[in-house]
Amino acid sequence: MSELLYTVSGDISVLPKLVSIVCQHLQQTPVLLLKGNLGAGKTTLSQAVLKTLGVLQQVNSPTFNIVNTYSDAQGDDYYHFDLYRIKHFAELEDLGFFDYIDSARPCLIEWPEIIEDHLQEPHLLLDIQQHEDQRSYSLSRH
Repeated sequence: MSELLYTVSGDISVLPKLVSIVCQHLQQTPVLLLKGNLGAGKTTLSQAVLKTLGVLQQVNSPTFNIVNTYSDAQGDDYYHFDLYRIKHFAELEDLGFFDYIDSARPCLIEWPEIIEDHLQEPHLLLDIQQHEDQRSYSLSRH
């Protein structure tokens, strides 16, 4: 069962409020799935969320690493995944994916389609739809 938490449409000016709301919900539900087509802004949104959470390092797309780990000033970890290149679920088990998810630390996951049916814990889903220079964002808890 899903619960719609927030929805908004617009240009880049809607991001600060959206990011603030996402960060609030990540405190209770630390797994965020980011869905959207190529170029929809998943990495841009991840960068803004992680910066707002206090990450000190520059946030880059984890496309080739699969997962990037970041830290804040207190040494707390944050995980950013890009599962685009994962073709088989077993690859995630080899990476220790569920150890990250079970850590209770924020996990932002781009291209989550391969794992959606395997998540046991509640998670957040941010669906991003592109409409030329506008985006529609829908945040829900599952």
